[in-house]
Amino acid sequence: MLSNNPNYNKRDPRGWGGDPKRGAAMGRASICTLNPECIGYIYIHRVLLNAGGYDPNGTYFGIGDPVWWVAVDGSDGEIDEVHRASSIEKVVAAIKKRFPDAQICCVGTEIT
Repeated sequence: MLSNNPNYNKRDPRGWGGDPKRGAAMGRASICTLNPECIGYIYIHRVLLNAGGYDPNGTYFGIGDPVWWVAVDGSDGEIDEVHRASSIEKVVAAIKKRFPDAQICCVGTEIT
C-alpha cells in the first residue's frame, strides 16, 4: 500500500547523462515495477514548464502539450513516469486503462 505522497525530485535526472555540467537532461526515464492488480492510489501532478520548456529541476521537455507526472511510491512497487497530454482527463483515461482498479489522487496539483 502507499507509504506517502511521492516526491518529484527523488528521481531527478540531474543533467544530461546524469552530469549537470553537461547541460540539461532530456526528459525523464519511466519506471513501473507494480503489478496492475496491486495498485491502490496513483498520484497525478502537472509539471509546470518555463517559457523555454524546462521543469523546475532544469530537465528539458520542450514546448507543447502539458507534462503530467504519474507516480506511486509504496511497499508494493513504484511508478514514476511523465505523460504529455492536452488534458488531465486524457492522462486519467490512459492510467485507468493500464490500472483499472487504481484510485487517482491529487489530480492536477502543480509541481513548480
